[in-house]
Amino acid sequence: MMSLFLDSNIFTEHLKGNPDASALLSKLIDNDFKLFTNETVYNEVLFIYLRSSIGGYWALKRHKEDIKRLTKLFIGQVLPLLSSTNFLDTTHEIALLSIKFSAEYGLLPSDALILATAKYYGLDGIVTLDSDLIDVAPREGLLAISKAEDLEGEP
Repeated sequence: MMSLFLDSNIFTEHLKGNPDASALLSKLIDNDFKLFTNETVYNEVLFIYLRSSIGGYWALKRHKEDIKRLTKLFIGQVLPLLSSTNFLDTTHEIALLSIKFSAEYGLLPSDALILATAKYYGLDGIVTLDSDLIDVAPREGLLAISKAEDLEGEP
């Protein structure tokens, strides 16, 4: 059974109505894949969900009641989808490995944490729409899956 880490953009693009992300997510959930995320994905998906309704960082800081209301909606509407994956903890070793990946590949911190988590736990690949991760994951021995067709022939 293939083990795959799902990047936050798979969820956020699905929520925005991107048909390619939705098709990919559907194929992953409907088939026999072992799916994983971590707190970085939860954090990014919630932040983007809030930001899309309220605005940027400073607008979010000023609208605490809206954050409360929207987070309750998130819990009911989005969290079940995120929770359909297995949750991987970030260790000190993963944090250090992510810094190495940022220094080596120029990855942003969240992308580096995702790559480091998948690598540390020995997963088969990363499901992402991020061109940086699509480029770097194979250099670290991980599959980079960005469309449903990439899973053809898999369970």
